[in-house]
Amino acid sequence: MGLSNIDSVPMSHRRRAKAEDQAVREHFREQLSCLRLRYPDHGAAYLSFPISSGRRLFRALHTFGLGGNTGPDALPEHMLMKQVIGPNIAAARGLIQSRSWDEPVIDPTSVIVTGARQEEYRAFWAVVLREKASRLVACLDWPFSFGSLSEIRLAMSLPIPVSEVGKGTLQVEDVLRLIASADDELEHAGCSGRPMTTYWRSCHA
Repeated sequence: MGLSNIDSVPMSHRRRAKAEDQAVREHFREQLSCLRLRYPDHGAAYLSFPISSGRRLFRALHTFGLGGNTGPDALPEHMLMKQVIGPNIAAARGLIQSRSWDEPVIDPTSVIVTGARQEEYRAFWAVVLREKASRLVACLDWPFSFGSLSEIRLAMSLPIPVSEVGKGTLQVEDVLRLIASADDELEHAGCSGRPMTTYWRSCHA
């Protein structure tokens, strides 16, 4: 999978000027070049965190009366950053600093591209995961994270070993059990439709 895959990512409903499109794509290319130089092939632990989703997203949607929605696009961008992305990044970096790691770690919170869409981030990190990861470590409240589920599904298909931070290896049955528990919690909070299980089933590695 190469840069052409990033360039072919479909656009979401939020429109961007052509110049902004080009700037975003160029930024991703530069970041990918840097990561390719920084990490050995298949020699780093990829840490999968909630960034634009997770429990904080569902809490924010509930707070603003948007409980019937499940995606980050339902929130205004400034509110998504304040209520979800900012706190998620702080929690992720706190976890990284609080633990010792046996190998280099790839931190997805290290790449922030202004104006980028979620599908572009996912395409970018899928390239990194394929090329550089020796294993994937699922962190924090990953069962509530659409991005983490997409990354775990991809890792299991390659196959790259998947584990939960501070715990053991994750198999498919473990993922299904934990996201079912996440859906139970969301349903109790008023979010119906079992979004995490539905998303997992929709993922195509």
